[in-house]
Amino acid sequence: MKLLNFGAIALAFCLGGAAQASTITLETFTTAGWLSAAQGGVFEDFEDQTDDTFGFATTPGGQAIRGSGSNLYGELDGGGYQSGVVGQFRTLGGIGTGSSCSDHLDVGSADCGQIALQYDPGFNGQGNALPESGAWSLNSADTEGMSWIARRGDGGMFQRIAFALTDPADNNKNRLDIVVNGSHSRGWDNLTNGETWLAVITLDKPMEFAVIDIRTSLRDGFTLDGAALAPVPLPASVLFLLGGLGMMAAFRRRGAQSA
Repeated sequence: MKLLNFGAIALAFCLGGAAQASTITLETFTTAGWLSAAQGGVFEDFEDQTDDTFGFATTPGGQAIRGSGSNLYGELDGGGYQSGVVGQFRTLGGIGTGSSCSDHLDVGSADCGQIALQYDPGFNGQGNALPESGAWSLNSADTEGMSWIARRGDGGMFQRIAFALTDPADNNKNRLDIVVNGSHSRGWDNLTNGETWLAVITLDKPMEFAVIDIRTSLRDGFTLDGAALAPVPLPASVLFLLGGLGMMAAFRRRGAQSA
């Protein structure tokens, strides 16, 4: 019993020492980088929509706005996009009047008041990021951005959040802000036009849900893809400690059997 108590205390000490404040990073997107950040987690790439829930904004006549058959796409209704795997995506508000909205995603000639489901080929530098052969992503539709209520569909905990953003804050001193749970944030100004970025958020502890706001300027559309919720691997020091404790327990059992 003493050995088990010591192990619990030591493990808690190491985990506590490894804890850190939430961090938000943004780097040039690569599939390898995303795979590393999403390792061991669940993800939504919007390709298989079988377990997802969403509805399209409609014209007065009740017609969805774009596409046909299985390739129906465009501005969503007020419920946003509910993923069966990683949670819900909704607008941060504002009325989109840029060309991503008016030329591709809106209802008729109306402006956009919600986010949109986008089907490639891309437009205005926005579109699919994952998988490389994929066709679907979420578009901010020139509104002020989108809010992601991140929650694993299987109820599991997560500590790392990763996603791809294409064409945010690209010109005219536009700004991108990523805000975690309404308190921790980072911002970037005047990013490269048409670039895809990998955003990675590491929370200060495992959580069952988190709110991620991805905010940008009106008329500055972007797409989000590859939304992943993953654990953070135990530090090497903790793995070493666990291995040592396991060996001590084994030696203790062997000694007891010899006696």
